[in-house]
Amino acid sequence: MPSLRPLPSGRLAAQYLRSTGPDPLAYAVQITQTDGAGTWQSAVRPHDDGTATEHGFVSLLPWPDDRLLAVWLDGRTMAGRDGHGGEMTLRGGVQVGRLRTNALR
Repeated sequence: MPSLRPLPSGRLAAQYLRSTGPDPLAYAVQITQTDGAGTWQSAVRPHDDGTATEHGFVSLLPWPDDRLLAVWLDGRTMAGRDGHGGEMTLRGGVQVGRLRTNALR
């Protein structure tokens, strides 16, 4: 489910999912933010595992110094398994504008 998060600086952050393959459960998180003028920036994908698996149930939280914390449920360990077997993991990262830094696992 998409969500919109106002940030303390007045900017907005939003997240949504984008399909990454023919499997209906293969989708990636996309995050976008407004700049100081209110213009939406190009979306970024906070995970870089390259798997066509489930990534979703995203939470966005303001982080110190005008950064954004994104946390999501990540299915990369389920890649290549029939019936999507395997464990889901909780992953996250802190974003500064378009740059992703400090990936959390």
